[in-house]
Amino acid sequence: MSKAIANIVNTGYSLLAYDLYDFVKNRGQLPDEDTVLQIFKESTDFNEVGNQLNHVFLECTREALLNAVSQEYREKVRAMLLIREDLQDNSTEDQFEIRFLDRTLDYVDTAVLDDFYFSLKKYERDYLANNLTSKVTFSFEAPNQLIDSLLEIEGINTFLYQTAVEPSDKREYETYILHQGLIRQSWKSQEVSFEKLSQLHSLIRPYMGNLRDDSVTHPFNAEFIVINIKA
Repeated sequence: MSKAIANIVNTGYSLLAYDLYDFVKNRGQLPDEDTVLQIFKESTDFNEVGNQLNHVFLECTREALLNAVSQEYREKVRAMLLIREDLQDNSTEDQFEIRFLDRTLDYVDTAVLDDFYFSLKKYERDYLANNLTSKVTFSFEAPNQLIDSLLEIEGINTFLYQTAVEPSDKREYETYILHQGLIRQSWKSQEVSFEKLSQLHSLIRPYMGNLRDDSVTHPFNAEFIVINIKA
């Protein structure tokens, strides 16, 4: 059936399904024959066929991406993996958005989706497996110079994670996560000096806006700080 589906998405009415096809085939499961036949049976024209195939392939893409994580964490990741679709009268203009935490895709090909897939796998390894998902986060946008300055602080690199390396897609930001809670623990155990902690705070403070230092929700009390860097 995969050859038949390939021929259908190659008609030009399902450009989104065409872009998703190889990834779904390699990482997940293509829609079954009954699903495709039902689409043809219920659709009134090829644009409607295109809309429905695009919808089905987005759902198949969701399941294929979820294959990046183990069964234990699959439903947790499913709840955070958001897919929005905007189907048009002309199915060739159908739009979409795939979002996970602070990363959003509105353009895809196999390389982009593979990069996203491995980001989910890394997220499970670095965060879910260590039970860190329930922690408070704070996020902001910053220039790449901030990352360079943070890395100049000796030892901070071990607390700074990049969620995707060398993104191959057209998204606007690269996302870094600073494990601030672990830095605080290291400071309390004197593994990180007060001088380094102060230097870190002085670099981040300009991006926080006007906040009360005693606020419970103050960013310096967050477990993670998410830094979006303009690509």
